[in-house]
Amino acid sequence: MDNELFNFGLRAFVMLFAIVDPFGNVPVFVMVTQPMDAPQRRRLAGKVCLVAVGVLSAFAVGGTAVLWAFHLTMPAIRIAGGIILLVIALQMLSGRQFHWSRRRSAGSSEQGGHDTGIVPMAIPMMAGPAAMSSVLVLSTQASASGPAYLGSVLLAVVLVCAFSYLCYRASIPLMHHLGRTIMVTFSCVMGLILAALAVQFMLDGLAEAIPALFATAS
Repeated sequence: MDNELFNFGLRAFVMLFAIVDPFGNVPVFVMVTQPMDAPQRRRLAGKVCLVAVGVLSAFAVGGTAVLWAFHLTMPAIRIAGGIILLVIALQMLSGRQFHWSRRRSAGSSEQGGHDTGIVPMAIPMMAGPAAMSSVLVLSTQASASGPAYLGSVLLAVVLVCAFSYLCYRASIPLMHHLGRTIMVTFSCVMGLILAALAVQFMLDGLAEAIPALFATAS
């Protein structure tokens, strides 16, 4: 395998893994599925991950078309995506997603339908604005390098969602053995990585939009 292709695919996987945060979403999944039995929880986990794969894959395949339709440039996408990622990263570092999930899950349990879990879990917890914008940026970068690079983005989407599915399937044992504290700590580490990726996104966008500024700085 080409070393550059492998590095690009690895970067896509790490980025999406940090954004989707499978371990950090486990407490959300547990609270959303409290009224369900084990078979219902497994079915919901499958539906949630399939929806997330579908949404993110659509953004990966149609990323270039979105840019063309709205006359957007890559520097603008990178800077905007970096800002969104930074906001999400700061929320992860402060643990706000766990407070939000408790309020949201309380309302969801009152509704009782299986599709209720898809709305907070698949969208926006997994395929939210940060993940969508990241896949869009990655797909536009991949389009300039060949179909193999786009395939690596799609593979990263599938792998991250598959890992999320395994975490949801094992949600109750994970919460029991690891505990909430470890889950929150891991989410904060992912938030720190995501913040660094967000800053890099914005620096790359600014360097492409204003090359003279960075040439002067160097």
